[in-house]
Amino acid sequence: MHWLYFFGRFHVLLVHLPIGIIYVTVALELLARRPRFAYLASAANFLWACAAVTAVATVALGLAHSTEGGFNPRILATHRALGISVAVLAIALFVLRTQRPRLYQSTQLLTGPVALVLVAATGHFGGDMTHGTSYLFVYAPAPVQRLMGLQTNHKRPTSAAGADVFADVIHPMLLLRCSGCHGEATQKGGLSFATYASLMKGGEDFPAVVPGDLSQSEMYYRVTQPRGSEDFMPRDNKTPLTAAQVQIIGWWIKAGAPGKGTVGSLKPPPQILKLIDQELKSD
Repeated sequence: MHWLYFFGRFHVLLVHLPIGIIYVTVALELLARRPRFAYLASAANFLWACAAVTAVATVALGLAHSTEGGFNPRILATHRALGISVAVLAIALFVLRTQRPRLYQSTQLLTGPVALVLVAATGHFGGDMTHGTSYLFVYAPAPVQRLMGLQTNHKRPTSAAGADVFADVIHPMLLLRCSGCHGEATQKGGLSFATYASLMKGGEDFPAVVPGDLSQSEMYYRVTQPRGSEDFMPRDNKTPLTAAQVQIIGWWIKAGAPGKGTVGSLKPPPQILKLIDQELKSD
């Protein structure tokens, strides 16, 4: 089974080829509708052939990659359906352009935009699984975050002591650095940090957080291992938590890992309070 996983991971590399080819082909053909650039249309047959071949190969590798598991079933199913649709459309447009050029020309203003929308939608759901659903909007202005459904009516804290320990301090760290593999869309090892409840539920084989016990909290163990260790998280050279963030998480676990309540009510040491204040100001 490992060979399937091995080849499947090349999906994230190959996927850029059909995306780029389809966008270039549609743009080239729209430009070729002007007499001045009509000569560009001669390359379209070759480009649609390349788009079809790379799209089919990408779908095949994607299906292999999905066998690893750990993905949100709903998002995976949507991404898979859209990806297959892109491949089918690329094949259909190649056949139509080479076999029925007049029909192709008459529908081009419709099929081109449809191809672009399908590619964009497919990429969106794929990005959700690799980076997390909130990746693009973590640093967005508050109005944009509200528009995307990422903010509630929760008010930004005015001080470290008054901050909600999980909603304002711990959860933003985990969403930023860990949700690509342990979020709503992707749940490696069955572990999700999307909500407090899912975090405390833990993974398939271990508890992520054991309130009051750092030694039994697998999440803390993983983020405190040496960077070169196989147990260190995050993997694949992704940006890890800072030393200050690790200290704050360690303090939070020892304090009982509460899901709500102010930082001040937990009576943190002055050094931890200072780190939290710096963390909030850096947002």
